[in-house]
Amino acid sequence: MKRFERTRIWLSENGVLWTLMYQARLTLGRLAERLDRQLRRREEQYGLPGTNPVKLNLRKWETYDWSKAGEEWTESEAWKQALVTDVMAKHIQPSGTILEIGPGAGRWTEFLQKRAGRLLLADLSPKCIELCRERFSECSNIEYHVTDGSRLEFIRDGSVDSIWSFDVFVHIGPPETEKYIAEFARILKPGGRGLVHHPREGGGPDGFRSSMTARLFAEMTERHGMKVVGQITRWGGNNEFNLERFRDVVTVFEKP
Repeated sequence: MKRFERTRIWLSENGVLWTLMYQARLTLGRLAERLDRQLRRREEQYGLPGTNPVKLNLRKWETYDWSKAGEEWTESEAWKQALVTDVMAKHIQPSGTILEIGPGAGRWTEFLQKRAGRLLLADLSPKCIELCRERFSECSNIEYHVTDGSRLEFIRDGSVDSIWSFDVFVHIGPPETEKYIAEFARILKPGGRGLVHHPREGGGPDGFRSSMTARLFAEMTERHGMKVVGQITRWGGNNEFNLERFRDVVTVFEKP
């Protein structure tokens, strides 16, 4: 059907105002897509943080209400337990040195503390580190560190067995993400693995989530001498749990 014919039918069935509003929406949608592509290209070209600069993330999580300990992002207890069993326990070495980036109020730290010989918690937010200190005050195998948003200078080269981060890199822009990946390549032992949850297709127009993609994360990982083992979007006995709501992925990578 030709465009003119389609428009004529819309006019006859919906009236002039509806048709004009719909055409405007189509035009604005195409314009938004073009602007989005240009923004992404500029961010990549100049290493811009986009909608997720470190200062904004620090402000966001320092003022966040942590009364629910981050469990407000857990879809169900079964969802969480399956992620622990099918993903974390599969790739995170027991009794080794584990690094968690962005523990928040300790949503995943409880499992990691029991699995680790030594657990390093690193967070941009002093408030989050203090919350974890209070929650795990009786645990002797945890060390606490406030970071600048990308550097891990307090960790020795080749000293970490496993890295875990969930609901953190979805808010970290590509430039800082690559700085972290470079640090991961430095601190992991040969054969050590990292698991990082991040956007699969880039963030939405509201700017709340990072513009990172599965492809870009894999490219950065390989650029720093590591290999991608897998990119997980589903888990559970029948793959009943997933990250489709926000179009995310967990990238599993390994240092050769």
